[in-house]
Amino acid sequence: MFLKPLGLKVVRIGAGGLGLLLIVSLWDLYGHVIERRHRHEVIAEGKEAIALVAKSSGLESVIVNWTDSDGHVRTGDARTLKQVSKPYVGTRVVIKYVVDPVYEPVILSEVDNREKANLFWIESDLWVTAVIILGCALVGVQVLRTRLR
Repeated sequence: MFLKPLGLKVVRIGAGGLGLLLIVSLWDLYGHVIERRHRHEVIAEGKEAIALVAKSSGLESVIVNWTDSDGHVRTGDARTLKQVSKPYVGTRVVIKYVVDPVYEPVILSEVDNREKANLFWIESDLWVTAVIILGCALVGVQVLRTRLR
């Protein structure tokens, strides 16, 4: 009943907005879950190397160069905490890597920071998703009540 004064058109636009927000939240959740899974796989199965941080490639990432166990020079994008991507430039860091290009190298000193960040965002995205689904359900019930009268 609380939606009746708004009109069905406004309710549909609001439901569309909630749907879009749900898609964005699920996409973000997926990204953090995949990053976490990849990091765990690289740490479990990867090889250790010393890498040179070539440059900052974003707020939370750096480009690293290293020589793998076969003597090939490799380059990859490694994740960091937001505040530390720029100070790393020009330094050497210990990484773990997997030869598969799908997996990013992992800076071992940043594992705890990335775990905390991923856990925070996974939990936040789950809460946002739950609230959106609950909101959609409430709107759906109200629309059905209005139509059945």
